[in-house]
Amino acid sequence: MIKFKVPRIYSLAVSNKARGKGVGKALMQRVCDDFARLRLEVRADKKRHKLV
Repeated sequence: MIKFKVPRIYSLAVSNKARGKGVGKALMQRVCDDFARLRLEVRADKKRHKLV
């Protein structure tokens, strides 16, 4: 396994067909389960994002 100081997510996208089915949430949950710390940057101009 690769060791990171603080892993970063630069991009995460879910297809229109998969939206609203918990795919993005499941992806983020998996990352959060694997790492104690995480850096996530969200652009202010993105209207569809929702942090959980």
